[in-house]
Amino acid sequence: MQATTADAGSSTTMASSGNTATTTDANTSNGSDNGKRGHTRAAGSTTVEKPLATMQAYFRRFRALRGKSVEGVAHDSLQRSWCAMIVRWNRMLRANASFVEWHEAREEVVGNYSLRDLRARVCSNAWDVGRICCVQVREGCAVCGS
Repeated sequence: MQATTADAGSSTTMASSGNTATTTDANTSNGSDNGKRGHTRAAGSTTVEKPLATMQAYFRRFRALRGKSVEGVAHDSLQRSWCAMIVRWNRMLRANASFVEWHEAREEVVGNYSLRDLRARVCSNAWDVGRICCVQVREGCAVCGS
């Protein structure tokens, strides 16, 4: 099985037989007007080989960052999300930046502003100073079980 994604100036190929995922910064045109794109490798293009399991883990984290799962989702939705991740990956490569570092920093920022984490911090801070959890009064607290 081989899945291929392309946009203007970048492409990716995921082959399960070799258990690798390849992201390539390449020209993607076969010269036809039918809308299909072929893969040609530009001279001096950048290719990064990652194990398939690693790319799948990045994809799961990329989807989770947006509060979405990879389970029980329409194929089109996963395809668009995969393409968005690869486009971001290729942009980061062209800018000589690390996708993984960007993603970890983004997860930290989202975690700092997450309502679930905020509720947990409010609950633990309240109990630390000997007060009743105010989250439980408003909506029920999953942390303290009240």
